[in-house]
Amino acid sequence: MRVVDLDYARVGEIVGLEREIFALPWGVREYTAFFCQEAALGLGVLKKGGVAAFVTGFNLPGELEILNLAVKKEFRRRKLASSLLEALFARFRETRGGGTAFLDVRESNRPAITLYSNFGFEKVGVRKNYYLDTNEDAWIMRLDL
Repeated sequence: MRVVDLDYARVGEIVGLEREIFALPWGVREYTAFFCQEAALGLGVLKKGGVAAFVTGFNLPGELEILNLAVKKEFRRRKLASSLLEALFARFRETRGGGTAFLDVRESNRPAITLYSNFGFEKVGVRKNYYLDTNEDAWIMRLDL
């Protein structure tokens, strides 16, 4: 498995994957704006010539904000998400020397919470009624890198 850099050339594939998985997916406009920002970092795993999994975040001085992590259903349970997080953390350490990683996750998304907890993320707060589709809370999770 090889992790590759993603940019706006793959926006259509990323948006398609988000639409398959997320209730409130980002669209072309959001990803185009994201990839135009200097701090944008997108990594992916390509399978069958397309994006099978990806992670995006802002690579800031002292802080990594993880925005989205998605794996196509047919490629789940193959360690793609773990590989992407490891690569993201390595890139952050290489470029910024370390700091703190943050992310938001639906409180009902137990597989994601388990994944993040296995990496050492801890719940540090709650965003009440964060998700517009269900008014579900988001957990704020943090990891020192």
